Amino acid sequence: MDDLWDKKAWDDLQRSFPEDENGSRVLLTSRLRNVAEEISKVIVEPQSLSPGESWTLLEQKLFKKERCPQELQDIGKQIAENCHGLPLSVVTVAGVLSNMEKKESLWQQVAERLSSYISQNADDYIPSLKLSYTHLPNHLKTCFLYLSAFHRGEEIPVQKLLLLWIADGFIEKKEHEILEDEAEEYLTELINRSLLQVSVRRSDNGVKACIVHDLVLDMCWKTAEEENFLFQHQFLISKHFHGLRVDQSHHLPKALLILHESEKNRVFESTGYDIRRIKNMSDLRYLDIAILESSIARLQNLEVLLVHWLNDDIPTYLLNMPMLRHLRVGSSDIPARFRISLPWEKMSLIGTLPFLEILKLECEAFIGEIWDTKDDEFQKLKFLKLYRIYIEQWNSSCYHFPVLERLVLRSCTNLEMIPSEFSSISTLQKIEVDDCIINVKNSALQIRDEQKDYGNEEFDVTIYSVWE
Repeated sequence: MDDLWDKKAWDDLQRSFPEDENGSRVLLTSRLRNVAEEISKVIVEPQSLSPGESWTLLEQKLFKKERCPQELQDIGKQIAENCHGLPLSVVTVAGVLSNMEKKESLWQQVAERLSSYISQNADDYIPSLKLSYTHLPNHLKTCFLYLSAFHRGEEIPVQKLLLLWIADGFIEKKEHEILEDEAEEYLTELINRSLLQVSVRRSDNGVKACIVHDLVLDMCWKTAEEENFLFQHQFLISKHFHGLRVDQSHHLPKALLILHESEKNRVFESTGYDIRRIKNMSDLRYLDIAILESSIARLQNLEVLLVHWLNDDIPTYLLNMPMLRHLRVGSSDIPARFRISLPWEKMSLIGTLPFLEILKLECEAFIGEIWDTKDDEFQKLKFLKLYRIYIEQWNSSCYHFPVLERLVLRSCTNLEMIPSEFSSISTLQKIEVDDCIINVKNSALQIRDEQKDYGNEEFDVTIYSVWE
């Protein structure tokens, strides 16, 4: 049974397949993970094709049981690899190539403009892909169409995407739920429906960045245009205004000029726009700009502010913006009055948290030359990162980090060495060292050798840069 969208279809048919224990099997496929989990405990998730498997499929589609001519094999393998492991892409490309002369120069043209050739045959695959959109709940449809703002192959930071969804009012507030958690559930649902792909994971195995496959993005663009979604949401307008897919609609530029300055915008992202004209956009919730301007103080509904450059201290008027809850400043040191630097004696406030699994200390969050850990601290900690933490001596035992799995040290330029007892932490899997003195590198390698002596063959050390 192919392409099930709910469990009911199987429930209705299941009575026709009695359990006679004769060794027969029923194979069901679904794009929805929750449907598969409701029907069976045995779930097989097909992985993307390898480059070799993609080439085998392409060769079979083009030449049946014959072999591809030698002069076409290299360029053919390149084309297959550029399909990124999606069988539907391979089959679509095979359809393009089958209508051409089998000449290397023509295949080279396809390789150089693969996305364009695939898009020209969109009618071959969009109807099938659009079923995934059609079966989305309404609250997920708008979130999915929002992805039409992004480029092919563009890696989308998840934190940014969730903030954009929230700012544009796509996330339904539930009692006792914070919006960010609800937005993350929406994201997970789109991933489980194969409309988004995870590209980078966080240290806690959450999603840090994602991408949309080219074919899915084609479907997203086409659907967004059919539903006039591009004209309704300012973030998309702003992205398109600065060069993204303006060619998709001949009448789009005029509409952009009108809508780009709409006072009803909720989201605005631009680094080259005259920000003095933003002051009248009183409904703005999300603003991403190059530099600050005092007129921003008038945006009393602003919730998210991203500033690329700040020459001076963070202005006091930002502290008086009642709705602002997310501020990020790039290319600037954090002003002194916003820094929190605690002595190491206060670490027990964090270390004794009973469920703490991930800890990242950055930019002198704690100060002092010596860090002494204690027996009752970090009993559940799995990931520890120190960045620009200027301790010299770190006194610790394996009993202080009993389940630690990964240690990251970056720009800890005063640290003399990693505690030697880390070699006895049986759960430790990886140490990363970057921009530290050579003794830190040597202590990491010593821990690796001792871990392997204890039978931990999977233990890994990555050294990026060290200095004498």
